[in-house]
Amino acid sequence: MIFPAVASSEAPVNSETLGRVEGTLAFCAKLDPQSAAKYQGASKIFTQDKSEREIESARVSKEYRDAFGEITFELGEASNDDAVKACTAFLAGQ
Repeated sequence: MIFPAVASSEAPVNSETLGRVEGTLAFCAKLDPQSAAKYQGASKIFTQDKSEREIESARVSKEYRDAFGEITFELGEASNDDAVKACTAFLAGQ
């Protein structure tokens, strides 16, 4: 399972990338509720240098919604054990 690469905070928000990142983090937070705050924190790190307007604009785009839905589906197709391992590895790699 591959997690989306996190882009530089100086670049403009890429709606597709944000959708994949936030979809992955939301999936992991549901799968591992004890670590939900850590996943939410990871999302904030990715968007910390962006304006709220820029983030909200990305979130309402078709690219964001499509990417969020696609990654959620892909992750949902993985075995529970593989998904837990990938989410745990993600947190360990931060």
